[in-house]
Amino acid sequence: MKPGHITRFLFQIYKDHKNSKIIYFGHIVPTRFKYEEEMSEIKWNLGTDTSHVLDYAANQAFASYGGREWVVWYAPALPINDGPYKFSGLPGLILKAYDTKEDYIFEAISIEKLKEPTDIEMSERTAVATTRRNFLKAEDNLRYDIINRVKEAGVGNELEQRMARRMLKRNNPIELE
Repeated sequence: MKPGHITRFLFQIYKDHKNSKIIYFGHIVPTRFKYEEEMSEIKWNLGTDTSHVLDYAANQAFASYGGREWVVWYAPALPINDGPYKFSGLPGLILKAYDTKEDYIFEAISIEKLKEPTDIEMSERTAVATTRRNFLKAEDNLRYDIINRVKEAGVGNELEQRMARRMLKRNNPIELE
């Protein structure tokens, strides 16, 4: 991903901190899937550099996660042990995270304090429960059989070809392992 390019992710991640679980929702034509996994304890190495993100003083940290090397900037002034994607575990909110190849860059664009605490509700849409391993396997199967899958979904030839081209571009997952 090039800096400045905005990507629309085709998945949703919910973090259940009380039970140390990550709930992942993903869509593989024509089905919506859901799997849960334990929150990984990421081993962070704290850096010495500082910067500012959204006018907050931020400290640097490094970690290997999912087959990539990550650099993050977290704000100790925001004592929230969380961040984008599956990242957490630092003494402050992670405001920016990127892999060293800069294929993926997450950066906070604003922070708003709620007037009162609000629970996050997950979508009521149904999803087929699976495991991470089976989800990734189904995703690979779709990549190799996109034309037949799209035909099964009943879309026209033009949309079929466009979806096939889009699928070919999705060859750089966030987690490589």
